[in-house]
Amino acid sequence: MNATVKKAFIIAVVAVLARIDVQAQAPFAHLVADMPTTDVPFKAAKDITKRSYGIPGYKGYISAKLYEDIQCTSYFMADTEESAPDSYAKFRIPDTPHYLFVASFGGPTDYLTDLLVVVDSEGHVLDTLEASVWYFPGIAVKQYEVTENYEVIIHMLKPLAPNSISFADFSSFPASRMSRTYRIADGKFVLQSEKSYRPQIYTRSRLEQETYNIWNGQEQIL
Repeated sequence: MNATVKKAFIIAVVAVLARIDVQAQAPFAHLVADMPTTDVPFKAAKDITKRSYGIPGYKGYISAKLYEDIQCTSYFMADTEESAPDSYAKFRIPDTPHYLFVASFGGPTDYLTDLLVVVDSEGHVLDTLEASVWYFPGIAVKQYEVTENYEVIIHMLKPLAPNSISFADFSSFPASRMSRTYRIADGKFVLQSEKSYRPQIYTRSRLEQETYNIWNGQEQIL
């Protein structure tokens, strides 16, 4: 190998290593470049069709809890290969260099938690917000939507009972629905408003329905 070829080879290797290092520090870089943009308004309903993209370099940058109870107090970390996240939605935030991604943890397990992740144009993580909590076969106690103005609304059920209610064996529970609206400013989620609704009884059979989403309830605003 002559000096010129050797020098070119070294430069190429350094460039590849530099690219790998940048991607490791920016786990969403490949998704910024390759993943198609999702239209708004968008509601993360139970029956949406998802095409998922892997997030292989997520560890150390984003993490999520997989919950075992309605109150979201009993949990284990989604830190195994089986529960590793993928992304099924990408939003380009207008008039900013930022993107909003969904990182969905849980995989083929009985548990699912979605994080909303704000990243910059190079894929670096700026902020996260827990957005969905589900239990198989489709019991959701937290769901989200992204409005046409790129505000995020988190809909959730807040049980009235202080004791932990297991997803696995509950039949019904009293709860109050709550909706929180966030805007994204300077790469951060900023709480704008909060609505609470009159408590009612939520049954397992109702929450398991594929067509029932938290925002479908007819609860009265308090």
